[in-house]
Amino acid sequence: MSLPTWAAPPVIGASFPLQVDFLRPTAVAGFLVLGLQQWNPGIPLAAQGMPNCFQHTSIDATLFFVATPPTTVPNLVTFPGNAAFAGLVLHAQAAIVDPGITPLGIQVSNGGTMTLGLY
Repeated sequence: MSLPTWAAPPVIGASFPLQVDFLRPTAVAGFLVLGLQQWNPGIPLAAQGMPNCFQHTSIDATLFFVATPPTTVPNLVTFPGNAAFAGLVLHAQAAIVDPGITPLGIQVSNGGTMTLGLY
């Protein structure tokens, strides 16, 4: 599973579609996690029942979406039309509920970074 893939830059006052690829047919739901802090190479999540998974962003906001394998485009993020947000850096990661993928039944994607712009 990978995140994010996008065709357009994150622009203030517009929605920003992210794309989650390579979902298994058993994936049922997901959460888009947005944060202001990034951890690289990531915090291991094996102790929580998610071997080979890493947390790459702080959990400052979460947005629920329904998974539609093999690719889901959660068009969940809309940035306010305020120029004060220009230059804000956000980090994103998806967590997918997929029974059997890990002992916990959740898998996380890689992380992505976006910088908000005016155009």
